[in-house]
Amino acid sequence: MKTKLLTILTTFVLAGPMAANAALIGSYGTGSSGAAVGGTFTSDNIYVYDTNNAAYFQGATTPASNWVWGVDPDKDATINFTFSFDLTGYDLSTVSITGLWGADNFGSVFLNGNTVSALPAATPKYTNFRTLTAFTASDVNFFNQGINNLVYSITNDGAAGAFRAAGELFADASGPNVAPSAVPAPASAMLVLLGLAGFGVRKRRNA
Repeated sequence: MKTKLLTILTTFVLAGPMAANAALIGSYGTGSSGAAVGGTFTSDNIYVYDTNNAAYFQGATTPASNWVWGVDPDKDATINFTFSFDLTGYDLSTVSITGLWGADNFGSVFLNGNTVSALPAATPKYTNFRTLTAFTASDVNFFNQGINNLVYSITNDGAAGAFRAAGELFADASGPNVAPSAVPAPASAMLVLLGLAGFGVRKRRNA
């Protein structure tokens, strides 16, 4: 009994505060099967359409997405795709954005001008579209309290071009009426629990 009680208390003390996961506040996915929630997903090529090729990654994503490209008569276009979202009223220290993406042929992902992922042109071209690459951006210095832009800049390097992405945005609201994500147990409470444990052990010995 003594060993079990001390084990429980030790685990509780060492675990410390349990931080709650930030809430899902936005998501996006490319193509007609995808959608933007909590923001907008746009392209600087007005004629973006669904596309596909048997060589492209065919697995499902969450949120849903599919391959897209735009009008590219010279087969060397660079098209920018942007997920814009507003973090007004959110605690920037809790914000993170995740993504899965692929490209035919190469590109980079920028969060408010900061590079957060890249698919280099130097790699074999097919490696950038036979699988999707994951990234997570959570550096508080990369986010703005207002409007934020996650930009995928994708370049075609001959023949067909394509792009696919899906991602999610997480954050906790900030303000005087918002409960903190982590509530540490006060030191006094720890002492009370340990005192009760000692009392229980002494009582058992005296019995």
